[in-house]
Amino acid sequence: LDLLTSLSLDLELSPALLFLFRRANRSRQEATDLQTGMPRLRVASVFVLFIAWQLAGWLRAWPVHISDTGLESLSRELISLDSDVGRAKNDTDASVPDKVNLWIDTDPALFDFRDVDDVLALQYVWCVEKLRGNVTVKGVSTVFGNTDATRTHMVATALLNKLWGGHPVKGAEQPSVTTATPTTTASATATTTANIENKPPLTAASIALAAHQGAVLAIGPLTNVAAALRIHHERGSQPAWTRLVVLGGSNRTGPNIRYVRLLELNFALDQQATEDVLRLANRFGILVTMVPMEVCRQVLFQGREIGILPDWIQTPARRWLRLGLWLTTYPGFHPWDVLAAMAVTQPDLFRTEPRRVHVAGTHLPGWLRPFWHGLLRFDAGTGERLEATVNVVVECNAACVHQLFAEWHAVIGQCSELNPIGSL
Repeated sequence: LDLLTSLSLDLELSPALLFLFRRANRSRQEATDLQTGMPRLRVASVFVLFIAWQLAGWLRAWPVHISDTGLESLSRELISLDSDVGRAKNDTDASVPDKVNLWIDTDPALFDFRDVDDVLALQYVWCVEKLRGNVTVKGVSTVFGNTDATRTHMVATALLNKLWGGHPVKGAEQPSVTTATPTTTASATATTTANIENKPPLTAASIALAAHQGAVLAIGPLTNVAAALRIHHERGSQPAWTRLVVLGGSNRTGPNIRYVRLLELNFALDQQATEDVLRLANRFGILVTMVPMEVCRQVLFQGREIGILPDWIQTPARRWLRLGLWLTTYPGFHPWDVLAAMAVTQPDLFRTEPRRVHVAGTHLPGWLRPFWHGLLRFDAGTGERLEATVNVVVECNAACVHQLFAEWHAVIGQCSELNPIGSL
């Protein structure tokens, strides 16, 4: 490739080319024709370099398949890691939180080159529940998001049948709808629609969520969660949620446009539900932990993490891994939902700070605001709406995240009685 590049540069020397061609009794026209073909050669050289760079990235991203003996050595390596680099599994560790009754609201998509991190998060929580025992999954609900609601429910149903032997509760198929409340003024008998109310759709998932007692992990759009909180708000009752962990939000500047400049997805897909959840959770005094996109970008999963996964998930994960090379220019992907799950099971791996959250883009004209959906401001100035105090994750121990993820799945791979997973 270096030879091609240097050749394309050397062939740009027009006087030398013309002199050589005249010495060889070639016509000036032939030399000129050759010279006009140099831009094509330069473009071809750049294209070849780009393809070589992509192929090199694909090779680095190729999953590492680990044998049974390799799994044993991996476990020994993980346990022997120094505490400054990572924490080995220790059932008697004082930092292990009390047992958590957990409800997971998710939008899994395992096919069609979609995000696989929801499935990885569910698989990880199942590993923690089986091996550590500090989490008990009480239920799983689905919502639209990474794909349509029908497919997310289909994937979740197949996954739960293999993991827990149960079925998920189907949730919202679309974002919160806007309804007009008729009002009559004294000056006019005509009915107007001055009072506008945004209501999340009421579904079986929102009803089940409203009745849940324990922690809630929301790793999809917050439509189901907002509807559940609104049920308590309208009834004047208090939800029995001990904690709410949500994945979403970004404090980056500039527009958030899907397929062009996607900074955040979960909150952006239902901005009204996001505002309702933050507002009502503060009103009910629920502890909210937000895992924004910025902290998720501190961790990158590559071939080593994919190589220890079960076979049924390796194929779609490998496709997503390679697609990440074209989307982000590096061979890997950020495990967004896995980090949110770890914030529930291993909160000591994260550093959180209480922040006042504001919605970004409210100063813009109405037709521009959708391009700022999903973007938040922490401790922003005045003039913004929706001030809510939440615990925002600002830093995570990336080395420990890689270690724990590999450790749980390595141990599960060695314990056939704890691994009922077939092929989806």
